[in-house]
Amino acid sequence: MIHLVQHLCPERHCLMAAGFVAGSATPEQVARMILDREAELGYEARCWLCGSTELRFEEARTRFPDMETAMPVLRQAEEANRSTREFVERLRKVGVWHF
Repeated sequence: MIHLVQHLCPERHCLMAAGFVAGSATPEQVARMILDREAELGYEARCWLCGSTELRFEEARTRFPDMETAMPVLRQAEEANRSTREFVERLRKVGVWHF
């Protein structure tokens, strides 16, 4: 079974998430990997949509039995989030978005 760890603000905006096979890692290990990746990418420790710095991790089981089944859906969500982040970054550069 595939589980998902999300790095969330109080509004449930997801900064980053990672799927993993149950039993292959702990949610804490996956959260550490997410923090490391965010640091590599230079992400600030705040929500890029609402500006909140009150962040937390949440883990849940998905409906996917394996990574092969999960990956197309996870990649689709990743691309949608990347597009949104790029759009918000463009708005910031022209002074429209202030977080």
